Amino acid sequence: MSCGVSGDNCLKRYAYKNNGTRCESHPDTGTVFDRYPLPAIDRIREKVKENHAVFPHFRLLSWDFAVDDEGDPMLIEVNMCYGALDCHQLNNGPLFGEDTKRILDEVFHQKK
Repeated sequence: MSCGVSGDNCLKRYAYKNNGTRCESHPDTGTVFDRYPLPAIDRIREKVKENHAVFPHFRLLSWDFAVDDEGDPMLIEVNMCYGALDCHQLNNGPLFGEDTKRILDEVFHQKK
């Protein structure tokens, strides 16, 4: 299950299961997603920016983080190739907007 994050660091209204089913609350805990605050998101963004420099030959990476009980971000994994985009797009719409073709051409090494 995945849920998008709004510009004010809160969860969006819906989360989506892998099959595309839309949910307004977590099926086990009943936690409502809409406007649920994510106070560690700015710190996660900082960690991503710091750590991306370690991978200078990769332009597009997918980062998986968790947050511990103290609110500290913990890196779970970095996906360097074929990171899943379907959940991102379910939650947020086209990932790269008007730059989609240019970015995908670069990722898949298409010549102009």
